[in-house]
Amino acid sequence: MNKIKTLLLVVLPLSLSAQFQVKQAITVAGGNFGQPGNYVKYGKYDYFDHSFQFFDSIPGDFTNAAVADGQILFSNASNTIYKHDLSVYTRLDSVPFAGTQTMELAYSYLIVGPSTVLNANSNKPIVFDRFTLDTIGEIDGFNYPIMDMIQIEDSLYIAWNITSVIDQVPPFGVYADSIGYISVVSLNNLTKVRDIDLGAAGAGINTLAYDKVNRILFGANAATNSLTKYDFWSGNFSLIPTNTANSKDLLGVFGDKLYGTFGSNGIGTWSISGDSIIQENVQTGAFIQAILDTVNEVLYATESDYFSYGNLNVFSPFNTPETFSCGISPEAIALDYFILVGQDEKESLSTKAFPNPCTNRLEVPSALWVEVYNQFGQRVGYQVGSTIDLSNLADGMYWVITNLGKTKVIKI
Repeated sequence: MNKIKTLLLVVLPLSLSAQFQVKQAITVAGGNFGQPGNYVKYGKYDYFDHSFQFFDSIPGDFTNAAVADGQILFSNASNTIYKHDLSVYTRLDSVPFAGTQTMELAYSYLIVGPSTVLNANSNKPIVFDRFTLDTIGEIDGFNYPIMDMIQIEDSLYIAWNITSVIDQVPPFGVYADSIGYISVVSLNNLTKVRDIDLGAAGAGINTLAYDKVNRILFGANAATNSLTKYDFWSGNFSLIPTNTANSKDLLGVFGDKLYGTFGSNGIGTWSISGDSIIQENVQTGAFIQAILDTVNEVLYATESDYFSYGNLNVFSPFNTPETFSCGISPEAIALDYFILVGQDEKESLSTKAFPNPCTNRLEVPSALWVEVYNQFGQRVGYQVGSTIDLSNLADGMYWVITNLGKTKVIKI
C-alpha cells in the first residue's frame, strides 16, 4: 500500500490560545510498506517528563491522519478510523473508512477528507459524529482529492487541486496540478458556500495554516513554490513566491513567524509582516511529518527510511533536541492540548452564562458552541449551540469555554 504524506494542524479556539498547554504529542506509525504482519503503532511523548512510550498497536500497513482534542484521539490505520481515550490510552471505537487523506475536528463533527488516490469511494468530505462515529453525511461539490482542511470560526476551509496527482514514492507530495482552490464550507449547514480560485499560481496547494491574530489564512502551493495569503479583513488574496525549492508544508504560526518547509532540507520560518523568508532551515533533516506547538514554539518532526526505523524529533527553543524511536513510517502527529485551569483567576471573565449556579441546563446567549472543562483541565462536555446539559456532571466548579470567551460556573 502506498503511503501519502499528510500535514495535520491543530487549531486552538480563537480567544483562548494563551490558556492552553500541550500535554503530549501522539505519533502514529504505519509500518513497512505493506509487508506481512505489519502493525500501525501508537506512541506518546510526554511534554512534562520528556518520555516516550507506545500505547497501542493495530494490524495494518499505513496511516495518513491523526487529530486530538479534549484528550480524545482520532486517527486512521489502513482502512479504518479509530478513536482513543488519551487519559487512559485505550481504544474506544472504530468505523471502516477507506481513503483517509486528512481529518479535522469542528464543533461536534469529525470531518474526514478522502482521496480516490487512496481508494476512497469519492473525494467528498465525510462528516461523522465525533462522539458516536455515526455518519452524518457528506459535503457535495468536491471532485478531486482533499489535501487539507482547517476550521476558522464557523467555516471549514478546504484545499484541493484540479487534476490532483499525488506522488506515490518518497518524498511524498503533490505535483503536476493545474489550478489550486480553497473552498469554504458552512459548518452551520455543512454545505459548500464558495470556491476561491487560486489559478495556475496556486497549483499544488497542499497544506493550510491560520494566523488568528491578523486573521490571515495561508496555503502552501507545492507546484509553484509559493504561498497563498487570504486576508479576512479585506476579503482579498495574493500569491507570493517564496523563492525556495520546497514550499509544500505549513506547520503553524507563532508570533510573526509562519513555520513551514521553505528550505531544501528541513523546516524554516517566514515573516508574516514582511512577506519574506526569515530562515530557510531552522531545523534540518529529511522529515516526513511535522507539527508546531503554537503555544510554546516547540517543533515535532518525524523521519524514517520506510523500512528499518522511524524517529520522533522534538525541537524546543530552550532545550537540547530530543530523539525517540517511534516506529517505521511515522506519518501522523497530533498534539493533545488541555486548558490551564486557575492561571487567569484575576482576569475578567468574558462570557455570561446562566443560571449560575446551575443544576442541569446552562445557557450561554449567542454562543455557537459550548465546551465544559473540569478542574483538572479535562473536557467533560461539548454541545453545538448555546445550551448544554450539565445534569450528568458531579457537583463542583467548571470552566465553560465558547467562541465568545470563557467563564466559571458552579454545578449544584
